[in-house]
Amino acid sequence: MQLYFEQLKDDIRESYNNRFQNTYQIDYNAGSVLDNIPENLRPIPFFEMRPIYQWMQLDPDAFPPAEKWNGEQLKEICAMLRQLFEEYDYDLMIPFELPFEYEYKWLIKALRVEESNFLNSEHGPAEIAFCNHDTTTCPFGDFCAGEDCWGSIHDGKNWRKYE
Repeated sequence: MQLYFEQLKDDIRESYNNRFQNTYQIDYNAGSVLDNIPENLRPIPFFEMRPIYQWMQLDPDAFPPAEKWNGEQLKEICAMLRQLFEEYDYDLMIPFELPFEYEYKWLIKALRVEESNFLNSEHGPAEIAFCNHDTTTCPFGDFCAGEDCWGSIHDGKNWRKYE
């Protein structure tokens, strides 16, 4: 399992190294796509819509269940995935105190978010949230604390687990 773990880490590093070419801006002036875009919106940069894992060039099915990793591997893979989301300018909203085995599952779920468009820092991070701050319906269950249950990975609070 260690060799597979190392290969996944290499894949994440490769995604990081290729992030600029993975997130190219589509040239909509090259075809008839502009016919469907109102005149007043044509100067705005448009990006192709696709699932996040396609932007990152990572197959979510390549990530085994959390139970296959030991504690240190799970912690490391979570940290790497969090950093990768940040580098691709996605702001993940996951509770601060979520145990790593659950965090890992939500990180993989975030890879599968459909119809995502890549946004660069010029436009601000794209937020990925699974909770609406309602503790009765939150998918994070007991880890949800309403408005205070999660925050931006950019604010540094989530990184205390990885230090």
